[in-house]
This record gives sequence, structure tokens and C-alpha cells, in this order.
Amino acid sequence: MAESTDSTQQTVMSGWLFKWTNILRGYQKRWFVLSNGYLSYYRNQDEGDHSYRGSIYIHGATVHSEEPNTFSIISSEESYHIKTSNETEKHTWIAALELVKQDQSKIVSDVSLSGLTGRLRGKLQDLHACQKILEYHDRALQSSLSAIEVSSTLETIVPKIQEVNERAAEFRASTSALINACSEYLDLAQCQADKWIRLHQTGKQKRVWSVNVVALMRRLTLNKHEVSKDASSTANERSKVSSNSTDVDPGPSCSGVKKSTLLMYPAFAGRGKNKQAKTTDLGNTDPPDEDSKQTADTSVKIFEEGKSKGVKSQRKKQESAKSNPICPELVERRSRIPNRPPCSMSLWNVVKNSVGKDLSRVPIPLHFSEPLSFLQRITESFEYAHLILDKASDLKDPAEQIAHVAGFAISSYSTTPYRTSKPFNPLLGETYECDRISDFGWKSIAEQVSHNPPTAAIHCEGKQWTCWLDQTMTMKFQGQNIFFIPSGDIHLKFNCGNHYVWNKVTSTLHNLIIGKMWIDQEGDMDIKCFTNGFSCKVSFKSPGYFGGEPHKVKGSVYDKEGLTMLHLSGSYVSKVELVRISSRDHHSKHGSSCGEVIWSSHALANGSDKYYNFSTFACQLNEMESGIAPTDSRYRPDQRFMENGQVEEAEKKKLELEDRQRSARKGEEENHAPVWFQKQKCPFTQKEMYVYNGEYWSSKESQNWSRCPIIF
Repeated sequence: MAESTDSTQQTVMSGWLFKWTNILRGYQKRWFVLSNGYLSYYRNQDEGDHSYRGSIYIHGATVHSEEPNTFSIISSEESYHIKTSNETEKHTWIAALELVKQDQSKIVSDVSLSGLTGRLRGKLQDLHACQKILEYHDRALQSSLSAIEVSSTLETIVPKIQEVNERAAEFRASTSALINACSEYLDLAQCQADKWIRLHQTGKQKRVWSVNVVALMRRLTLNKHEVSKDASSTANERSKVSSNSTDVDPGPSCSGVKKSTLLMYPAFAGRGKNKQAKTTDLGNTDPPDEDSKQTADTSVKIFEEGKSKGVKSQRKKQESAKSNPICPELVERRSRIPNRPPCSMSLWNVVKNSVGKDLSRVPIPLHFSEPLSFLQRITESFEYAHLILDKASDLKDPAEQIAHVAGFAISSYSTTPYRTSKPFNPLLGETYECDRISDFGWKSIAEQVSHNPPTAAIHCEGKQWTCWLDQTMTMKFQGQNIFFIPSGDIHLKFNCGNHYVWNKVTSTLHNLIIGKMWIDQEGDMDIKCFTNGFSCKVSFKSPGYFGGEPHKVKGSVYDKEGLTMLHLSGSYVSKVELVRISSRDHHSKHGSSCGEVIWSSHALANGSDKYYNFSTFACQLNEMESGIAPTDSRYRPDQRFMENGQVEEAEKKKLELEDRQRSARKGEEENHAPVWFQKQKCPFTQKEMYVYNGEYWSSKESQNWSRCPIIF
């Protein structure tokens, strides 16, 4: 961002703040300037406009305030963690940031409204054109009917009837076109009316909010003056006391208190941000005396030593979490994302010229996408892994264990009927990590390992199991349906040694042209344990054209001799039950009773249809975290814009990213080597696949991302 230096530049606010740099240096004093919708910072107040160290666009950012004297500004590209000298200064800055953010929102709303008006005018012109065509065909039909009335012989009536039929067909087609044009015009008009209503309500809220902010700032300013007076009077009293007590020997206890106070903070230094000494007055600009200089030097030395200890203690915590993840530190996560922006476009208009083609190569507008990448969608299939696979790892009965593996495989489709939006196609070299050791006991790393064909690989480690796969997805369009055809095997290995392999089934998007779109699964999933010879076949049943029970699954478990041991039944959106065969009662001592539920889904939250029908787990997948690789999907600016409802900005960023990678990979695609995966031949299936090389988590621990390509 190049800041403007002309006369129109307006500085809203400026001042000294403390910005978090890293775990070793902590908070550093920086000069911040809020101007023209951007918050920029400098090392010195005298630095010019072009010497800023960094800047963040306020309109696309969120401001969080959780602890005293600190607040965070988080955008899709970066985040600032800032500390102030007192609460008054903190609230003043937050109020200024919110005012700038609302001003920028008004500008964006005006631009989007003008675009909507132009589209509405175009739809009205289409409506007039359809009306003229309908009137023309109406006159032609009336003329043909009149010709029949005046005909007297059978020979002349027959061709006239044929002509009437043709005219009637043309009249019906033009009527249908007029109805569709009316529907599109009404939908767009309703969309614009809703925006006007929201803007009117927002304007009223802004006025009330502005009045409250002004009153709050006035109160905070008064409180600041009162606190300053109290502080000055307290300082005078202390100086009097110190002058009257020069004879008193302070003794060793005083220095001991100082050291213990300072040594409290290294325990928190490993966590990073907001745990600095409250006894230090960061806003004091008075020149220190010699004693205070010596104390400050000692404080810095002790604090720096504490930080290195904090880093080591943090690594010890991570290692202990891996070996004993019973009581790791829990992370508070979000439960929803912003609502989906309205869309009046039709997917049929986009794909109607691609009948029989591979739709993975057809550009789909972002209006039909959800703010998750394909790597995150694959990771979402592990939502129930800790509930099913952790239990399966303790089972001794091989039939019951493979039945639970089947339950896990089925659970990966639990939200698919409602998720009709397309995920973002990952860029070559894009990654996604999901570390849920603290609550679920597993962590995963995924990477887009190939562009032609588009292939994603993922590796997930649980308490007593490891799962990995690489997957390529092709799409075919036929009739009213789009078929999503996956290829690639899924591997699961328990620590006991049992190794399972299975395939995914075909997904079908229905009602592309007419009706409400929904997704169904169809086909057979074959699960095989190469260690003990047990197998399981699960059939996903389609309701068909004449109705029937949707989302139904049935399966059977077979021993190595091919004899049926167990049955599975249920629905891949709700639950799966395990049923034993009565003639096999001699196996019942190993576990389940008849009709035991081995998996049941979590209900979607009320109102989830407003934000892409995401589950709570899906809402957390794109939540920003610190320490992740620079190639992580959460850093994708187009995807972050999409999550925030800024579709036009997302489209522009998407094109920029794709053009940049297209020009970068010319001549290099054949030689591309994944960073975290490598090709190996599976000894069981004899197929080549991408497997994890075991280097990601050590690189994250040392924050060594030198091998990562620059893709965003």
C-alpha cells in the first residue's frame, strides 16, 4: 500500500502504542497513524509517509479487545496485537478504528448499490424485450386462428391446424421466457429493497452509536484527567515520605521483592503477548535517574532470560501434549461465520454449455462457492474421528473394529446433502494444518501436491491411529445432475497393526435446472483389512425417481472366509447402527448388542442455512491461528474476502492469484515436488500415492518455513 501525500489526506488519529513483535522481543514502542482507512506504524515519529513499517486496511479487519490495555486488529492478510498505557487510551483508539471502519463500509455500500441499480435497469430492458416478443407471437397466433375460421374445406383446415400448433408452441416459449424474466427482475428488486432497508437501519444505528461513542470518549477524557491528578498527588506524597525516611535501611527484602516480581513474568513469556509487568509504566517519558537505569537494565536482562525459558517451557508443553494429551490447554474457538451474501445468479446459466465435460476445468463464479478450500473440506471428514476411531483402537473383535471403521467412513458424508456450494480449488503448493490435539486428540496436515490432475494429500495422526489419503476429483454434467467422481484410496492404520483401505463413493448434485438443489451419495464402498483378511461392503442407496428413503446406507462385515459376521444400517446424515446375526451368537461375548449405535451426527445450529449450512466444526476450519505455514489456506485473501461477504473483492483476488501462479508454473509444473509429501508405492495395493514425509510439525516448532513457496 502506497499512502497518499496530497492535501486530501486526512489523519484521524496518531500516537505512540506498543506493538507485539515476537516472543523474544515482546512489545515494542511504535508510532501509529490512522489515516485514509489504513492504520500504519513507524519506528519513529519523524519518519516520512513512505517509510512506514507496515499497514493494515481497517475496513476488512476486525477489532478484538479481551484483556486490559490490549486489543488486536485482525485482517485476512495480517494481524496487529497492540498494548496501550491505560484503558482510556485503549478505548479512544478502538472508537476511532470503528468510526473509520463504518465510514469505509458506507463507501463500499454506495458502490454496490450503484452496481445493483444498473443490473436492475438491464433486467427491466430484458423484460420489455420479452413483452414485445410475446405480443408478436400473440398476434401471429390470433391470425392463424382467424384463418381456420374462414376455411371451408378439410384440405385447407389441416395445414392451418399445423400452423396453429407451431404458433402456440412459440407463444408458450415466449410466455415462459417472460415469466422467467419477471422472476429474475423481482428477485433482483427484492434484493435491492432488502439492501435499502438494511442501509436505513444501519444509518439509524450509526447515529445512535456515534452519540454514545462521543459521550464515552468525553467520560474517558475526564477520567484520564482525574487519574493524572491522583497520580501526581501520590507521587508528591511518596517523595515526601522518601525524604523523611533517608535514615531507614531498606534491607534486603526490598530487592528481593523486585526480583520476585520480575521473575513472575517469564512463566508467561512463552505464551507470548499480553503478560508484561504491570509495575512498569510504559507511558512514562520522564528521564530516569541512575538507580532506575540500573534497575531497568537488570529488568531487561531477567526478562530476556525468562523469554528463552518461556520458549523452552512452551516446547516442553507441546511435547507433553503429544505424549499425554489428557489435559492440554484448551483453545476458545468460534461457532459461526458471517452470513452468506445474497445471489440472484443461476448455476444452470454457467454450466449449460458444458454438457458432458469435466467441470473441474470450467470456471465457476465465486457466488456458488463456500469460504473453505478443498483441503479444508477433506480435513472436515475427520470431525468424528476421535469419537469413533479412538474407541475402535481398543476393540479386540476384528469384526466389530472394521464395523467402526465403516462408521467413520460413513460419517465423512454427514453434512454433504446440505452443502451445495463449491469449495475453493487449492493453488499448487497450498497447505492446511488442523491441530486439534487439545480437544479431539488428533492433528492433520494437507497439501495440494499436483495441478494436473488436481490432487490433494492429507495425513492425520490420532492417539492410537494414523490415517492418510490422496484424492483427485472429477466432475461430469448430465441432464439435471452434476456427478462428483473421486479417485484414490484411504488408508487407516491402528497402533495394534491392523491396516485398512477403502474407496469413496460418487456424489450427485440434483435439480441443477429446476427445484431446490441437494446432494446424494450413491455406490459401494469396499473396506478391507490387509492384516487379518476381514472386509466390509457398504452400499449407499439413492431414493430414485419414485421416492424412497433418502441418505440410506446398508453394509455387511465378512471374515476372511467370506462368512457374514455383522450388519450395518442407518443414514449417513444421522446415525449408523451395528446389528449382529443370530447364528453368530458365539461372537457376542466380544462386544456389541443388537442395534448398538456406533455413530450419530451432531445437529446443525439454528440458522446455519444462512452461512452455507456449516457445522460448528466447519466454521472453525478457516479461523486464523498463529504459527501456521505461510502457504496455509487461512492466508488466502480471496477466501477471506468471501468469508466476510465481499464477493467482488474475492473475485479480483482470485484472478490475481491464479494469474500469478499460472505464469510462475510455466515450464516448472512437471518438475514440481511437494514440500511435505512424497510418492511411494503401497505394499498392499501396489498403487503409487503421496505419503507424508514427517517433516511438517518439526518445521512448525522451529518456525522454519524456508522451503515453502510464495503463492499468496
